[in-house]
Amino acid sequence: MRLPNSILVRWQRDYLNVVYIMSRQKWAGLVTLLLLLFYVLRSGGRDQEESRRLFLQEHRSTFSLWYREHIKPLMSHAPVRYLEGARKLRIAYRHFEVPNSQKVVMISPGFSEPAVKYSEVVANFIERGYGVVVFDHRGQGDSEKVLQSSDAGYVHSFQDYYEDAAAIFKMVQDWGIYKQIYGLGVSMGAAVLTGASMENMVSFERLVLAVPMLKIQLGMYPHSVAQAVAWAHVQLGLGDRYVWGKGPWSDQGFGWKKGGYVSREYQGKQWSREIPQYRVGGPSFQWLMEALAATQYMRKNAELLKVQTLILAAEQDAVVDPSVYPDFCGRARACSLDVIGGSHHEILHQEDAIRHPVIAKIISFSSSD
Repeated sequence: MRLPNSILVRWQRDYLNVVYIMSRQKWAGLVTLLLLLFYVLRSGGRDQEESRRLFLQEHRSTFSLWYREHIKPLMSHAPVRYLEGARKLRIAYRHFEVPNSQKVVMISPGFSEPAVKYSEVVANFIERGYGVVVFDHRGQGDSEKVLQSSDAGYVHSFQDYYEDAAAIFKMVQDWGIYKQIYGLGVSMGAAVLTGASMENMVSFERLVLAVPMLKIQLGMYPHSVAQAVAWAHVQLGLGDRYVWGKGPWSDQGFGWKKGGYVSREYQGKQWSREIPQYRVGGPSFQWLMEALAATQYMRKNAELLKVQTLILAAEQDAVVDPSVYPDFCGRARACSLDVIGGSHHEILHQEDAIRHPVIAKIISFSSSD
């Protein structure tokens, strides 16, 4: 049945008036209910958007204060420096020195993450007497961009990541001031340190892999299908295009989490909001093709990982697949696995109840004989 024009006009003006009018029609029940639901949802959506706007305004101010009082002074002790990585790209790093320290931690961030996001982790190690070297992967943070016309996550080969990490490691070795070099990799950064270790390009005293990207969660797409699709795009010259469902960096929905908010995650993401250079969009088909091939190789050849290793798994990880960790760790030469209950993928940037025990485990593992 077609609604009378008078009703349509009133609908545009006032939802509640429509409800009243509908109540006088014989089909009032269903339509009244639908209109009430529509009114409530739209009103709730406006309220939620306004709450989000106020939330971002408040926490942006908080971030600026936190940055000025805590992070800027810390960063001033370790300005950005560069070395030449694979394909002659400039790779950025920061070195935080601790007087008389003979041990250093080399931190390898995750996909799209700038090194400065790990400022609090850096402070945790410094407090315990460790020097710290944290670097930006190619195309991320302060490192040179791989693509000049797009912010898509892109790498020609995962071997480039390995060579960059190896160059950082060799540089630290050549300084001659540290007797022990430990590795801490997160997500993609953990995969990078794993691959470099398996190829004997680095030789850490011990290695901590936090939520390592050994298998990517692809939802409904089987890995074989994703590999074929990515390969086809690369062969067609479309390797620099965003993978399906992803696009340029955006702050849409930024900082708003269902069921609550984790301030450290906000601070981490705020870097990209404040500093455009740090913005990285979704992964490209080229990146996906390389990532799937590299992680598949790692899973099949776990026995090549010979360094003493600790894997920290997030119980509720929705980014990487932790189900492959037991088999991988069981075949690696000296690996232990610790599943962190209640944790999500951002394992080093969650609330204190989760984060503090994780940091304690990393420190304990790195300081054990």
